[in-house]
Amino acid sequence: SSGVNLTALNATQLTSGTVPAARLSGLGKILQAKQENLGQMSTAATDWTEMNSFTITPTVATSIIYGWYSGGMYGGATGRWGLRLTTNSTGSDVVIAENNYSTGGTNTNYAESPLNWFEDHDVTSEITYKIWAKDINQGGTVYVSINTFSPMFMMEVSTT
Repeated sequence: SSGVNLTALNATQLTSGTVPAARLSGLGKILQAKQENLGQMSTAATDWTEMNSFTITPTVATSIIYGWYSGGMYGGATGRWGLRLTTNSTGSDVVIAENNYSTGGTNTNYAESPLNWFEDHDVTSEITYKIWAKDINQGGTVYVSINTFSPMFMMEVSTT
């Protein structure tokens, strides 16, 4: 006898062999991944202005969408600007991520401007995500994704 109780097996007792795939949970598996690269975008508006949009069609309604944008911004006469992300998974645009940036200075201020989000969507129809920007203090132009590799990544992740 090996002295191993198979009804109360813990990870320290697994020293060799394999676990059948049917025994592993699907939780956290990547169902699909998508990347979009942004071109340069700009606005002088002090109201939120749509800069770009991206779509993904979930394969199952019980998954989540994890996404992130990792680009840079500069501009605004005082170096203050906002960046926002919306989703239409509920039928209308809803804000799911927003950041305001302030570098306090001239029109040459630059800052990394990441957005990260999780969305529990409950749909299998196409979801559109939109990036919006604005100049907070008036009097300048805000540039998004200027001279940088600015990707938008989206992953559909299993929750079951």
